[in-house]
Amino acid sequence: MKKKIYLALFTLFLSTVLFAQDSSELSAQSLFNDGKYSAAQAIINKNNSSHSSSAELMYLNAKCSKELFLSDAVLLYDMLNENFPYHEFKEDVNVDLALIYYREKKYAESITHFLSLSELSTSICLNWLMLILVLILWKMHNFTFLS
Repeated sequence: MKKKIYLALFTLFLSTVLFAQDSSELSAQSLFNDGKYSAAQAIINKNNSSHSSSAELMYLNAKCSKELFLSDAVLLYDMLNENFPYHEFKEDVNVDLALIYYREKKYAESITHFLSLSELSTSICLNWLMLILVLILWKMHNFTFLS
């Protein structure tokens, strides 16, 4: 009889913990969608203390850092790629890294990440790549012109 009571209590406790985690993931996603990146990241980091992160949470955390212009965005994306080599956000990560490197004026790395996209034929990716290439050439031309 005691075993059944302990088993019931354990099951109740476990389901409560799992429900709370799902609830906080949904609230982090909702905050992210509302543009409240700092609040979303705080919830994600609070939940990450359990070391049971999913690829989605790691991506969302890195994306928050990117949107907040934090310096750890590249590190977080690298950790995501290392922990989950075949995750569903691979293309988005490459676009984000390309944009981060462009913003940091690391043009070679930016182009490398754009060229690593498997769906490079999509018009959005081609438009971004062309825009970055034009801006890089324009900046290089202006720089050599001013020298």
